[in-house]
Amino acid sequence: MQTLNKLLLIILLFLGLQNLEAQNESLIYKDLIFLNHGSKIVGAITEYHPDDSVTMKLKNGNELTFYANQIKRIVMHEEKERSVSRAVIPMKTQRFFHEAQVGLLSNNNGNGVTLSYNLLYQKNAMVAFGGGFGMDNYYAAPGREIFPIFANAKINLTSGNNVPYVGMKMGYGMAFKREEYNITQADGGLMTNPYVGLRLGSRGLMVNLFAGLRFQKVDYILSNSWETRREDILHRRLEFGMALML
Repeated sequence: MQTLNKLLLIILLFLGLQNLEAQNESLIYKDLIFLNHGSKIVGAITEYHPDDSVTMKLKNGNELTFYANQIKRIVMHEEKERSVSRAVIPMKTQRFFHEAQVGLLSNNNGNGVTLSYNLLYQKNAMVAFGGGFGMDNYYAAPGREIFPIFANAKINLTSGNNVPYVGMKMGYGMAFKREEYNITQADGGLMTNPYVGLRLGSRGLMVNLFAGLRFQKVDYILSNSWETRREDILHRRLEFGMALML
């Protein structure tokens, strides 16, 4: 009985190996994936999800997955009734991203907080642009909040899952009078914000870590029963923060 069981096991293993070899032989390893940095990968595409990812099996049996922001184009091999054609499938990277940021504004005079929302359009794998709005407090003083509206441009330096990038925000920061804090007049001004960062992830919910310089012009007139004075300020801050992007 034991001999019969061993024989059946050997037969099943043999049939399984034969089936696996037949599946491998049925694949045509002539599909091409062209990556953004210039590489070309040859194999058989086993999974294709537009705007997301492509999985390719190589002749050595390894499987590789590439994400949309890594791929320039795909050429798929098709064979029907002795005729061979090639279908070119571009990977679409053009889409909108929502980004929520929180950061620390710091210098020798103290620390403040920045909150902002960005809507970015990813033009291609490298370039994104858009705009946003936020609220900044450059130091812990009541009534000194500034509300910027800005344009934003970002350039990815590489492609892949974890991507370093550089960018620039530029816009206008609005300030408002707050008489309860003796601010009888407030005039906003130009805001500029060059920054660098690292994006973690390439699909779904992504995390950005960033650092930059923040410059904000603002003027205040403060009045009370003893004096009236003008404050003409150019805020200069180091900025450190993180963002969630979807």
